[in-house]
Amino acid sequence: MSSTTSPSTSRSALGPLSSQFTPPAGCSVVIQACSGTGCNYGWQAQSCVPTAPAGGSIEDNMQCWPSATVPIPTPPLKGWGFYSPGVPSCPVGYTVACSASIGALSNWGYGPQFPLVVGETAIGCCPSGYECQSAPGVAQTCISTATTGQSFPMGLCSSFSTSGLSTYIVGGTTTVISSSFTSTVTTSEFTVFAPLIDIRWQSSDDIVTATSTTSMSTSSTTALDGTASAIKSATAGSGGLGVGAEAAVGVVVPVIVLLAMGVGLGMWLRRRRQSKGTHFVSSTPASACETLAKPPRQGKQQTRRQPAYEMEDQRKPQMLGADDEMIHELPGTVKHG
Repeated sequence: MSSTTSPSTSRSALGPLSSQFTPPAGCSVVIQACSGTGCNYGWQAQSCVPTAPAGGSIEDNMQCWPSATVPIPTPPLKGWGFYSPGVPSCPVGYTVACSASIGALSNWGYGPQFPLVVGETAIGCCPSGYECQSAPGVAQTCISTATTGQSFPMGLCSSFSTSGLSTYIVGGTTTVISSSFTSTVTTSEFTVFAPLIDIRWQSSDDIVTATSTTSMSTSSTTALDGTASAIKSATAGSGGLGVGAEAAVGVVVPVIVLLAMGVGLGMWLRRRRQSKGTHFVSSTPASACETLAKPPRQGKQQTRRQPAYEMEDQRKPQMLGADDEMIHELPGTVKHG
């Protein structure tokens, strides 16, 4: 366990953000976590990496964040920092879940993790449908509680890699087995945490128009990207084109190809150089979790049923039998590709 973290009033600027960021597909995969009461929570934007002796440790996937101009911090990530000056445009798949300026706060719990300066506007970007939660000076994160019938791509971290990848449907049952008992827990809710992307600007900034750009990061731990694509492929329909559609394609495609070549050349000339992503193991002190558990209600925020934090203290690989000698199996209500 890490020592208690005291609130800090320091600012952590990650650098400018001049264009809209597109996270890799694997960033939306949820890595499931288990406890004695069930396996009803998890995190997006994670990677499974080999860590001795057990393997399968969960790490923050830095490819899921826009590139930063500052050194990678020591764990935990928690909120990391903010991008400034930044285009007022959330990453692809994200929406503005909260906002703040001096004297004005909207749906951002107790306020941003990092203090604002006069004249500065901040937006907190979360995956669509998520909300902001924060503890100023400690951490900030996005949170969503899925209920019965909702589904999402999910996997477990074990044996040095992502395993058990499937489409998880909330409302199934989980069998918990230990040396002394076996029980079945019905999961009616599933809480998911995701990175909160903090973007800021001032009226004096020369903000450029946001244009879509893909993440240019590369890393040896990119297994989640491929597995997310596998889910999409496995769940896609297998029907083909009809005769009429094929004829239309034969006429339209040559024209589209010519247009695409021109557009592609222009995009290629503007494309940014690749930058390698870096990963690190994360942990969050218990005090941060307790602080995040009770944010004030603002706007139409829903009641939180669980502490909000981006990463947990020294999270152990699941399905490996940790200190409590418990073995957790994937829920029964699972659609496999």
